[in-house]
Amino acid sequence: MIVAIIVWIVLGLIISLVVTRFVNVRNDDPRVGVVVGVAGAVICGGLYSVIRGAGGTAFDLWSLLFAGLGTFVGLAIWHVKRWRAAFRS
Repeated sequence: MIVAIIVWIVLGLIISLVVTRFVNVRNDDPRVGVVVGVAGAVICGGLYSVIRGAGGTAFDLWSLLFAGLGTFVGLAIWHVKRWRAAFRS
């Protein structure tokens, strides 16, 4: 299970770095986006493992897919929130 969490973190880091490179809302700090992406990956990967009823393995394709999806969802929510806050002021 520890290896799966490490893989989810690495996957979240990679996807977050790529996405925050392309989406920049008023010079937002990219570290916050990376943390949000990693948190989304770990949460979604963990939820998938709980729903599936088995411990996560490092190279379970579905687990990686859900971790990547969690990264995108977390980043999308974060950037929409930042975008709205940027244009309100």
